[in-house]
Amino acid sequence: FGLGLAICKEMVAAMGGSIYVRSTQDEGATFIVSLGFDNPNEQQIKQEQIRNESILKNLKNSKFLICSSSLACCRTISFTLRELGLINVESVMSEIELNAQLSNEINIL
Repeated sequence: FGLGLAICKEMVAAMGGSIYVRSTQDEGATFIVSLGFDNPNEQQIKQEQIRNESILKNLKNSKFLICSSSLACCRTISFTLRELGLINVESVMSEIELNAQLSNEINIL
């Protein structure tokens, strides 16, 4: 079936699930993935939202430094943090830039 299905099988097994296939000659195959996730109730959702808001509030004044040799990675993480309202975000792509930034006060690297 190829590498993709082998990877899916390993991922599904790691999450305690199962994967099945139904195949009909000349028609194709249908793959069914079953994962045992619980559906959260309203109280659990509200508690998670409160917890997330509290975490973001505590991080608002933190200074973040993103260090990656991948420009796409730097941009994606920086964008995501800024979308969450965390505006003190810098990114570097080289050891020289990293060393220069480390002389500044950084809370989260």
